[in-house]
Amino acid sequence: TPAAPDRSGRSLELFIGLKGLAWLGAFVIVLGVAYFMKYAYDAGYLARIPPLGRCLLAALFGAALVAAGQITMRRLGRLAAVGFVAAGLGTWYCTAYACFAMGLVSEFGGLALLSLVSLIGIGLTWRMSSMAIGTISLLGGYGGPLLMGHLSATPLVLPLHLTMLLVVGLGVAALGRLPALRFVALGAHAVVGFLWIVIAGGTTGVGVLPFLAIWWTMVLAEAVWTALRAGPKPGVHGAIASLLATAWFVTLGLTALKGFVVGGDLWFGAFTAGVGFLAGAAAAQFGPGLDGLRRRPRTAMESLAVSLWLQCGVLLTVAVALQFDGFGQTVAWLSIGVASVELGRRLPSSGVTAFGLVVAALGTLRATLLDGRVAGMTTPLWIGGPISVTPWALLLLFTLVAVVTIMLRLRERADRPRAGVLPAVITVVATLVWALACTDLASGRWITVGWAIGVAALLGLDRATARRMILPIAWCALAATLLRWLGRDEFTSRWTMGEWGADATPFLNLAFVNGLALATLGAWAIRRQAQRWVRTVGMPPSPDRPRWWVPPHLEVLPVGVAVLVLLAVSLELAALIQSRSAADDPSLSHALLQTLWWGIGAVPMLVLARLTRWRSMRVAGVILAALASIAWLLADTVWFRITDGTMPGRVVWNAQFGVGAALVVVLLLTSRLARTDDDPFIPPGSVTMLCGLLIAMIGLWLGSLEIDRAFDVQSRVLTGLSVYWAMYAIVLVVIGFVRAVPAMRYAGLGLLGLTVGKVLIVDMAGVEPIYRVASAVIVGILLVATSVLYARVAPRLGADPDTASAPSDPS
Repeated sequence: TPAAPDRSGRSLELFIGLKGLAWLGAFVIVLGVAYFMKYAYDAGYLARIPPLGRCLLAALFGAALVAAGQITMRRLGRLAAVGFVAAGLGTWYCTAYACFAMGLVSEFGGLALLSLVSLIGIGLTWRMSSMAIGTISLLGGYGGPLLMGHLSATPLVLPLHLTMLLVVGLGVAALGRLPALRFVALGAHAVVGFLWIVIAGGTTGVGVLPFLAIWWTMVLAEAVWTALRAGPKPGVHGAIASLLATAWFVTLGLTALKGFVVGGDLWFGAFTAGVGFLAGAAAAQFGPGLDGLRRRPRTAMESLAVSLWLQCGVLLTVAVALQFDGFGQTVAWLSIGVASVELGRRLPSSGVTAFGLVVAALGTLRATLLDGRVAGMTTPLWIGGPISVTPWALLLLFTLVAVVTIMLRLRERADRPRAGVLPAVITVVATLVWALACTDLASGRWITVGWAIGVAALLGLDRATARRMILPIAWCALAATLLRWLGRDEFTSRWTMGEWGADATPFLNLAFVNGLALATLGAWAIRRQAQRWVRTVGMPPSPDRPRWWVPPHLEVLPVGVAVLVLLAVSLELAALIQSRSAADDPSLSHALLQTLWWGIGAVPMLVLARLTRWRSMRVAGVILAALASIAWLLADTVWFRITDGTMPGRVVWNAQFGVGAALVVVLLLTSRLARTDDDPFIPPGSVTMLCGLLIAMIGLWLGSLEIDRAFDVQSRVLTGLSVYWAMYAIVLVVIGFVRAVPAMRYAGLGLLGLTVGKVLIVDMAGVEPIYRVASAVIVGILLVATSVLYARVAPRLGADPDTASAPSDPS
């Protein structure tokens, strides 16, 4: 088939040739007539013709143009006649204005002539079905009073003239000839009506409101009539016209009440609510009722009904804002929001639900951002210790209840990919409102208590409602509360700001209780997270699975809870040392006590890991025990000895020795509890080797520290260290043979070599002969004993003691 010809160029040509030239020609004709009248008047050609004659000549010329247009329409068609008719109407409008300007008629007469021309134009519009002629007729009728400029001479003339024009314009649209003409009439009517009220309203007073009500009723009646005539056909023109008319009516009505009625401000809410109820009544009477809110509109009447319901809801919201002041607006908006969401759930209707969410959002924003700044809202109504109840706090609690109710009653459609986003957003808003309410209700550490209660409420909601997004929000709230507890309650308040009052008794204060409460909430959240994961993957129940089993990717969370408990107790231990100065050197006592506590804390972590099979907990316990031991080896002993000297105290019976001995016990338990062969994170035997190495180092440190503490003379200390190190090295070698641990033997031999070097280089320099002899003899005996020991156990190592020292013959 041949391709269809391109008609775009021809359509543009026809538009320019028919419509464009017709409009341009009409404008040129009217302009020419006006220019001719002015030129003839200025030149004196029309001096002999009285004003009435001039106006009659202009009117006859306009009639001739209209007649030419009618003849052209019969012979050439409607489009060809538009230019003549438009020019004729324009000439008539100019003539009507000229009659008023020359004083031939009064203002009332001028408006009457304009009305007559407009009626003739509407008649021609009906006959020719021309939107252009109708537009010119209406614009000329509405623009005439503006040209006259005497809008306030007779109060009823202009509103009656406007009423007639609106009746004509809406009538033509209602009869179905030119539906779009209603918007021309509405636009022109809105502009002229606004100017009438602003410029001339002072002379009409309260009479403005009846005319506004009549005009709004006319637009509503035309929209309903047109929608009913359309039947099953879709359409939104009536809905749009009704919405625009209502907005214009309410705006000008409030302006009239403000300017022309004494005490009109008191009637703002009633007036707006009345218009809203009328719109809702019209929707209920002529539309499908509430059924129209349950589905997408299919007909023009259903679209109009939805528009009227929307107007009803919006106007009620605006009425609340106008009638109530302060927190009354917030309460009313939140109530409307909750009611709308509930209505949207029961219908069901997503539109009603969306409206309720918008209104509730307005109420929430006002409650959180504006109401707190109103005078008197933060004045306490009741004070009980750290709790103070203010009007703003009560309003925030009411807001919280409303928001939570909306979240619980909101329909969650599982068939939508983002069905849980909106409930999650609402839950976040509720959480923030609660946090803000806590800051106003309480002070200090009690704010953290309130936030913790909020976290518990979120976890309870997650258990009760099983909504998908509540648990992540609970985790975020828990993290925020934990940060506040650490930053504000513990470090900032207690140590930086010095807030150490009666409630800060170690282990019997609110900060410690908050820490334990947060740890409990963390354990609950982990439990909920594990249960959700089991349901998500569909894991069947198993009797071998522990009660507190968690997925492998979540095992780090229990470690965090355990560390939180240890940290809470650690902070209380620090407070205990600070408040009572329990040792000779509080700084060292504090460090030793912290080291002991963190080392002991590794044991319950390992026990818990053994019961629950949490591999991350097992690794964390081993690391914690090792770090505590290293801290004792370096910071609590060596560094203290270098910086402050020997710690005072009795030999063996002192804090350093006690903590070191306790860490040895901790390491032995760690080696026992962390032993496993099926853990990919911990190679077999590695924990035992690590613990053995740390125990050996701690044992060496313990003896060395006590020798250093026992003797005051430096030479005696050096001799004692040499003897102890040599004996300790032999013990390591023996244990290495007994336990078959080569690393232990190598460590003993290395320590023995270090001891020999120390004896030869350090001990022999500048000491008394007796101590030199003692060191040399004792160390020599120990070296010989070690050699004998190696000779005894050499067969176990697979070597001949007679030839072990001789190199093998390569031949």
